[in-house]
Parts: sequence; structure tokens; C-alpha cells
Amino acid sequence: MLPITEHIHGTASVAAGWQIGILVIDGDSALLDSDSGEMVIDESDIVEVRNGQYWEQVSGDDFLKKTAEGWPLLAGMTVRVRHGNADMNDCEEECGQAGEAAVKLDEKVYVAVNDALEIPHRLTCIESDLRHQGYIIERGVAGSVIIKLNNGEVHYVPAGMCIKQIIFSYQRE
Repeated sequence: MLPITEHIHGTASVAAGWQIGILVIDGDSALLDSDSGEMVIDESDIVEVRNGQYWEQVSGDDFLKKTAEGWPLLAGMTVRVRHGNADMNDCEEECGQAGEAAVKLDEKVYVAVNDALEIPHRLTCIESDLRHQGYIIERGVAGSVIIKLNNGEVHYVPAGMCIKQIIFSYQRE
């Protein structure tokens, strides 16, 4: 990845509430070593490890995995951490917890912003409904989502937004 692209992705992650740093494993605990100091990572945190140009979500069990030589497998990797609910099965509950606010991205797409959660590798329950209606949903870079409408319009939804409701105004006209 180009350095400028990497910088933009890092800045976008920080703006979305992520803390970025190096994963440190100390016994049975995981720490994030960042410019702002060390932070203990607990079970409720959402943690993603940098894998090339993508972020992959990992669990607490992944932190404790060791190499054949006995070293922690993910220690020293670049990670990003966000406080929040790691269980993302119920989108109604997720979006309601943080006090959502409707944000108009453009004339056609509205989403609910959730200050505490990000859906990095999967969308919420609305994804299957949109696909059933014929919309094309694609994963973008760094947790973003690309929605292609039936009329050919393409909408980019940045990472850091919980997609609880998407209202297409042209359907209501």
C-alpha cells in the first residue's frame, strides 16, 4: 500500500474512534502500545489485526495462540482497538445502545450513525434484506461498504457507521 493511502486509512480509523498501535502480549493479557500509551485490551473490545491492506477482526483466543517456538502468534502486529460490544448479532440492540443519529450522506441514502460500534467485516441484519431486494452490497477498503442501487447509482458508506436503516428516497416517490 502506498504511504499516503496508509496514512489516510489510519487517519480515518482514528476519526472513527479506533486506537492504533502494536499488540503486546504479557502472560495472559493483551495490551495496545500506541502513541498515547499502553491500554489493556479486554473481552468487550473490538480488535482488528492489520493483514496487508485489510483489517481482520480477532478474538481473545487468537491473542493467546503461540507459534511452534512458543512465541505469541500476534505479538508485535499492528492492531486497532475500539471499545464496544464485540457480539454483533442483533443490529436493533447494537444501534440502540449508543444513541444513533440519522445522517444524510446524499439525496438518496440515509444511515444511522452509531458512535460505539463499527461493522468491519460484515453488515448487520439489513444486509440480507437489501440483497433480497436486488441491491448489490460489496465490502470496501478498511471496513467501508459499497451499495449499488437498482438504478445504477453507487453509494459509499464509510467505516464507523452502523447500518440499521437505509432509506432510499426514490422508492418512496
